[in-house]
Amino acid sequence: MTTSSRRSAGNGRLGAFLLGAALTLAAVGVWHFTSTEGEEVGARVVDRGSTPRSDSPLRLGPADARPPAAADAPGDVVPIEAQPTPLAASNPHNPDDPTGIVVFGTVTEPDGTLLDVATNWLWFRSPEGRQVGAPLSEDSAYAAPGLSPGEWTVQATIRGYRPLETTLTLTGDQALVRHDIVIEPAQVLLVAVVKPDGEPITLEDFGIDGWDDPLSVIATLQRPTADLPPISHRIYSRHGVGHYIAERDGLVGHDDPLPEGYRGRLELDASPPLWAGLLLRHVLVTSQRIEPGDDEVVFVVRPEQLQALLGEVVFRVVDAETGEPLPDASAELSDSQSSGPHRRSDPPGSGSFRFANQRPGLLELSLYAKEHESAALSVDVAAGRVTDLGDLALDPATTISGVILDGDDQPVATTFRLYPYERFTEDAWIWSRRYNQSDAEGRFSRSWLGRDRYLLSVRTEAWAAPPLLVDSRAGDVTDLVVRVSPSTRVYVTHEHAEDRSLRVDLWASDGLPVTTWTRAGGQTVPLVLAPGTYRYVLSDEGSEVGSGEWTVGSEPMTVTVRD
Repeated sequence: MTTSSRRSAGNGRLGAFLLGAALTLAAVGVWHFTSTEGEEVGARVVDRGSTPRSDSPLRLGPADARPPAAADAPGDVVPIEAQPTPLAASNPHNPDDPTGIVVFGTVTEPDGTLLDVATNWLWFRSPEGRQVGAPLSEDSAYAAPGLSPGEWTVQATIRGYRPLETTLTLTGDQALVRHDIVIEPAQVLLVAVVKPDGEPITLEDFGIDGWDDPLSVIATLQRPTADLPPISHRIYSRHGVGHYIAERDGLVGHDDPLPEGYRGRLELDASPPLWAGLLLRHVLVTSQRIEPGDDEVVFVVRPEQLQALLGEVVFRVVDAETGEPLPDASAELSDSQSSGPHRRSDPPGSGSFRFANQRPGLLELSLYAKEHESAALSVDVAAGRVTDLGDLALDPATTISGVILDGDDQPVATTFRLYPYERFTEDAWIWSRRYNQSDAEGRFSRSWLGRDRYLLSVRTEAWAAPPLLVDSRAGDVTDLVVRVSPSTRVYVTHEHAEDRSLRVDLWASDGLPVTTWTRAGGQTVPLVLAPGTYRYVLSDEGSEVGSGEWTVGSEPMTVTVRD
């Protein structure tokens, strides 16, 4: 462990810094609202030395790991130990003062050591759904202005430490409150995946068609025995009681590269004994036990084991009107985080495509052809099998254009999305990443669409509208008018078991779909919605397990879904 950058808390210097930071932030009224889902924030992970170990199948020196952190029980959330302390010189909170209550303090390890972090945040969330962010300084200090009396949930996900979630009650007796926080270091294991001869597995060893490593590691309380739900992103990075940081992710913004031959780091949120599972995206390859005192986890696999889990995708691109192959068609197969191979048909001009050696799980297939729509659809690549999509028909290119206005008929410059209505459930994750923009006069035009029915959705921090069904099956749609209103922030909390990932489908009052997502129990999803009535359906592997209705007004709110 590198100790040169570790620091002890100096109460005098830090107290002066914290008070100055709090007053500065309060004076300028800076607070931050977030709209991201499942955001991961990074911190520097301290360097580990290397010590040879003869019983490791890896022909490299495993690294020393930080000693296991104590916990009352596996999976326990680390509490904030200090209670809020009002400053004697602070005046009572004034509800008319927009700076609100300022909470500030330090974040330290249990022995008082300051965190060695870079650009990390604490998050404060009120029961009404308002969220305030407080960045950590280089001295591991923070200041959160804009808070109000009541109970706030405090959260942090800092690389190298166990996730933090607890509550803080503010009474309003003081406008400045010092609140020091203690956070537990995570036990960190180096991860290697090697062949039986001890040499590290490479992408070339199992012939994958792509550039990103699809292998990851999860930590669980019980031995994993089945595949996880398919994902559209690259890998599972956080699942169960562990956070996996791949080699490519661990090098960004940090000065502690992995020792040669290791694939990543596994940070444990609970104390061993635990289980580690090796995944090829969502497919379980193998698992092994993590014992107290382990500083590495090494999986031994044969290249042919991984090769057998790759899939193949075949299809033909044709003209929707004639049914004839499109000779100039091209296609790309990617995940939601990184690009994949881009190809033209084979044989040339045949419109036929074959993507071999593909990662299993959800991939995005993009199709292009001259004077035709640019289409995108999701493909669930089956492990070890051929997925035949048959003929994929492209329409002549179509345009949808119009104007976006507010309730006073004033033009609104904002972003919006268009979703193919018939495939909303399957392809929402693709089209949600494709933004369209209206100009200062509210005008917009979206070209290279197909002859189809589309859902037009406006849901931004400032503006929102109920979904609008647009029918372009007869050709171009012009002079479309979209009405928007100020959006409302809604926090959706999942009240079901943490080891279950359930799907939520959200519908507007007219029955049109709004959005869809899948989350494990205990997680919260932030949304922005237009005022109105919404219905949700909660499902587990296609079977409905719960439903309910919300009425959204103009004020932020928190709602709960439960099975």
